[in-house]
Amino acid sequence: MLFRSNNSNVASIVVFMTDGVPTYRCDGTSVAGSGSSSELDIPNFNQAVTAANELRAEGNEIYTVEIGRAS
Repeated sequence: MLFRSNNSNVASIVVFMTDGVPTYRCDGTSVAGSGSSSELDIPNFNQAVTAANELRAEGNEIYTVEIGRAS
């Protein structure tokens, strides 16, 4: 969930933390995906790209942080 401010003088920044292997996706009301794979799951990857593009289109800055190492 994103915090939204009515203050237009504040930058909107999203920090995305990942191990680099998308295993879950959320459509806003439910979560899908096994979470147990170390291989790329295309539907989860596509959802991540779509979400990032939507955030950018709304004027958000996105920073990605890798956590751990995908095995």
